[in-house]
Amino acid sequence: MAARKTLGALAFGFMVAVSGQAEAQTSFGSRLTATTQPANAGKGVFCKEDNRGQICSAVMTIARNRPNSAVLAPKDGTLAKVRLIACFPGSFVLQLVRLNEAGEATDVRTGPTINYQGDSRHCRRSRFDIEEFPVNLPIRQGDRMAVLATKIGFVYSAGDNGSQLFAPPLADGETGRTSFDQGTGIILLEGIYDD
Repeated sequence: MAARKTLGALAFGFMVAVSGQAEAQTSFGSRLTATTQPANAGKGVFCKEDNRGQICSAVMTIARNRPNSAVLAPKDGTLAKVRLIACFPGSFVLQLVRLNEAGEATDVRTGPTINYQGDSRHCRRSRFDIEEFPVNLPIRQGDRMAVLATKIGFVYSAGDNGSQLFAPPLADGETGRTSFDQGTGIILLEGIYDD
């Protein structure tokens, strides 16, 4: 009986330790919870409303539920995964970008293509599905996440301009290009390190 109690206590301690490690993972970008609403996201916000086929890179400049400084990667390391909340399916290519003081994109690195399914009820409730995708990308302090797509379905669009848009899209290694416009809505994308 004592052995069972000891094993039970050890198992409980292990679960608490694992849970604590998961909570302690370093993250940046928007802070997502099941109640983070993708307001006015619909089926997606287009890069250019007057040219819906235009592909662009949208570089995050505002973080939802965090200080805006949280759009910057806090340290060097490995970006293990990204999380998002969308109402409908879509796809994008993840990019890591730096913006210099003049607002020019520098040191662009392109990651994987991500296909997301969107919320199972198309956001017709008060709690939303958070999707998570492995990416395994080297990241440096000061990098920002960017989305290469024709439209972005994972946004909080309530009058905020939460990104800088680049069209044609940014390419790996590109430096010194300024954006053509600000993107509508705050991108609901969270990056999580492999701590």
